[in-house]
Amino acid sequence: MRKLLYLTVLLLLTFGCGVTKKTIQIDRITETHYVDSTRWHDSTIYYIVPIERYRDYTSLLDTLKLETSLAKAEAYVDTTNNTLKGSIENKKDSLKTVIKWKERIVQKDSLVYKEVPVEVEKEVTEYPKSYWWFMGFTLFTGIYFGLKVFLKVKFHKTI
Repeated sequence: MRKLLYLTVLLLLTFGCGVTKKTIQIDRITETHYVDSTRWHDSTIYYIVPIERYRDYTSLLDTLKLETSLAKAEAYVDTTNNTLKGSIENKKDSLKTVIKWKERIVQKDSLVYKEVPVEVEKEVTEYPKSYWWFMGFTLFTGIYFGLKVFLKVKFHKTI
């Protein structure tokens, strides 16, 4: 029974301490975003508006009519109410239009994950030299007393 106890204590002293190692952890951290679709850019339309100026005059009780390439205007004096009245009207299809472009926009969309290894460092504790000297002294005395007990048990004569 004592031999088993000594063997257990010896094994615990021998294999009780381990070595701290660095580990490598792999994470998926890179994400790339691609867009895949087609859109049509609407037509860009330009209107060419001519700059015109037209002046005219008439007598007080007559109707004044003005006309440009884009609109017709009319003004007159209403003598019954003592007011000046007028109207203006745009002509149909009077603006020249130019369609500049109509383009197609292509985009691609997808997610790509790339595995990137990330090194994670563990803290390694460093012990002072006095601890190492004390551990050596303890091991030496443990081995000394272990051998002493072993020799005593082995060569002990039973009467």
